[in-house]
Amino acid sequence: VSAGFVDTDVSVVGDEKATLHEETGLEWLKLDNTVGMSIDDVSSAMQDGGNLEGWRFALESEVSFMVDTLLSNVPFNGRQNVMLSNAFTNDSQNFIFKMGLSNYLTFGGGVDHAYSKGAYLNDAGEMVMSGTVRERRYAKMTNMYFYDGLENASYNTSYSDSTTGVFLVSDGGLTLSSRNDPSLNINNSNAPINVSVPLSMAGFGLLSLFCLRRKN
Repeated sequence: VSAGFVDTDVSVVGDEKATLHEETGLEWLKLDNTVGMSIDDVSSAMQDGGNLEGWRFALESEVSFMVDTLLSNVPFNGRQNVMLSNAFTNDSQNFIFKMGLSNYLTFGGGVDHAYSKGAYLNDAGEMVMSGTVRERRYAKMTNMYFYDGLENASYNTSYSDSTTGVFLVSDGGLTLSSRNDPSLNINNSNAPINVSVPLSMAGFGLLSLFCLRRKN
């Protein structure tokens, strides 16, 4: 179990399609909900009436903090990708459980791969990718692959593949869980529970009250 990362429900009780990071108050849409979609595809689906309306693209700083937290034992040491032994199986599995399985493929020779990879835009506006791939051979864990802001010449906002989703987040009030319990997002300064009524609205309310009293 990853401390501070809790499954939340998006549409119906028990769907567990999102993950709340309690420390930041951000809810992450699990990657299986966007697998095979490009950033352009997701952007279209985020428009009014789209099936991803209300979600937003995760910032580079948000992805980096999430990766640093979930994969805190992985020795990136400035590298964008590393291959490690099965000693890091738990790190890979935890990431998959919390960020979602973006694909599972079987190959010849008893090999299978479990993917949990997400695309996002870095601060320079370039598409990059973070996540993990867990490799297993004849039911025994062999290699773990980890990515942190991986760049590739083929990556752009129209790029998509069958093993990669897109990192999307909500500040609160979008998922069923956060609507039922707004305090889930209390650690997020942008959460509805922390956003005060604008002064203009407050002033309008006082003016209305004043006018009502004058009438009485």
